[in-house]
Amino acid sequence: MNRLRFYISVLKVEIKLGLKYRVDLLLSTTNLVFPMAIYFFVWKNIYGRGGQLGDYSMKAILTYYLVSLILYGTMPIFANYNTSESIRDGRLTYFLTKPMSHFNYSMLSVLGMTIVWLTANVIGMSIVVIAIRKHLIAPTFHNILWGIIFCLIGFAVAFMAGYMLNLSAFWFGEPKGITRLWDWAVAFAGGAIVPLDITPLTKIFDYLPFKYIYFVPAQVILGRISSEGCISELIRGLGWVIVLRILTRYIWLRGVRQYEAPGG
Repeated sequence: MNRLRFYISVLKVEIKLGLKYRVDLLLSTTNLVFPMAIYFFVWKNIYGRGGQLGDYSMKAILTYYLVSLILYGTMPIFANYNTSESIRDGRLTYFLTKPMSHFNYSMLSVLGMTIVWLTANVIGMSIVVIAIRKHLIAPTFHNILWGIIFCLIGFAVAFMAGYMLNLSAFWFGEPKGITRLWDWAVAFAGGAIVPLDITPLTKIFDYLPFKYIYFVPAQVILGRISSEGCISELIRGLGWVIVLRILTRYIWLRGVRQYEAPGG
C-alpha cells in the first residue's frame, strides 16, 4: 500500500510540474496547429483537383492526420531522458538502493506528463476542429471507446520502446545523438507520416509494434476497423505489450549487472 501511494504521488507531482508553465504549454501546441493547417490546405487542393490518397476520402484523410498529429505530440516515444542521464552520471544508484521499481517509477512519471501534453494538445487542436469541422469525420461513441483502449496500448508500446532506447546508455552512453533518427523511424513505421495501409511496406509494418502508437488508434477512431478486427488487434497489441515488457526487464537486468555507477 505504501508503494502504491508513492507511485500515485509520483504521478501527481509530474502532473503539477507539467501544469506549472501553462502558457508555454499551450503555446507549444502551435507545433501541431500549423502542420494541421498545412495538411488541410494541401489535401483540399489535391482532392479538389480530383486527386486521392488510396481509398481515403478527403474527410477521412484529414481526420486521420488530425488524430495522428495529436498522438504524435503526445506519445512518449523517448520515455524519460532522466533514465539515460542517471545511468551516465551515477544517479541510478539511488533507485537500486530503494525498494521501488525503476520501470514503474519511470512509467508513472512519463504518464503524468503525457496526461498534461494530451490535454494541452486536445485543447489546442480544438481550434482547428471547430474551424474545419465540416471537413472531418465525427467518430461514433463506440469508436471513441475502442480508440481510447488502443491509445493506452500505444502509450505502453511507445513508452517501453523509448525506455529500451534509454537503457542503451548502459553500453553506448548518451542516446540523444540518434533521437532525430529514432523520431523519424517511429513516426514512419507507426503511420504518423503516411497511413501504413497505402505504403508498399504494409506487410512489414504489420508485424511491428509501432503501428499501435499512431496508425491503429487513428484507424479505429475513423471506423475503418470492424469490431472483429478491433478484437484481433487488441489481442495482438496486448501480446506486443507483454513481449516488450519481457524485453525491457531482460535489458534492465543485463545493464544493471554491469553498471558501475560512474560519478557515484
